Amino acid sequence: MCALLAALVFVGACGSAADKGLPDIDALHCASTKSPPPQPSSLAALAQISSHERAPLQGVIALSGHGAAGTQPAIDVQGATKTVLARELRAAAEVACQLRTTDDAERAGYVMSANFTEGVGTHFTNWRLIDAPFDPARPAMLLYGPRLGTTELVGFSYWVRTDDPSGPAGFAGAADHWHRHYGMCFNRSGLLLQEDVRSPRLCSGLYLNGADMWMLHAWVVPGAANVWGVFAPLNPQQCRRSAPDIDRCPSVSGP
Repeated sequence: MCALLAALVFVGACGSAADKGLPDIDALHCASTKSPPPQPSSLAALAQISSHERAPLQGVIALSGHGAAGTQPAIDVQGATKTVLARELRAAAEVACQLRTTDDAERAGYVMSANFTEGVGTHFTNWRLIDAPFDPARPAMLLYGPRLGTTELVGFSYWVRTDDPSGPAGFAGAADHWHRHYGMCFNRSGLLLQEDVRSPRLCSGLYLNGADMWMLHAWVVPGAANVWGVFAPLNPQQCRRSAPDIDRCPSVSGP
């Protein structure tokens, strides 16, 4: 018989071909939603990061923001790379089971860092993880949004600092396309006030240049897959027809 995992039950027959492939996020179910152990707030780490991100922006800001809406190409990986990616996605999904609510996020040290963004959600950041190496099971940012009449975890946003001009190595394979946000100004509570701010002198709070800070959305919450793809920049379930930037979230159903 298949061994039961501690936090997840994977739907499918034991030893089937599906078990050897990439996980179907919609077919995963949390067997346990036990809250993570309590951690102190990570807010103090934001000031430390800001002290290293004070350089003003130079030149034209290019390729900033989340990216285009719409379905992403199917993930094409084979052999050992496919095995590693499957393991990484399952590890991320297992952690998602422990962080389903904003209370869970705060208990784990995350603090609210940005209000609801169309196609993405409300952001909670663990500032202690920004300078940590990439780890599928340790997302620096959690994304929450409306789901089934409540506010629940809808995805992760990995946020990794690296000097590599091509971005972090990230997940196995080439499907994870990282992006950056520049010139971010946060208040003392850790909430984003504005981005594309060209100089720390124009920010009354904590400034992050962002040129070496790379971000990746990963929609890995069991039972809540993104129909546009596991690494899609935006999630149509987090779009509303009344949004002012509806062009970034086309053909949306729901609230």
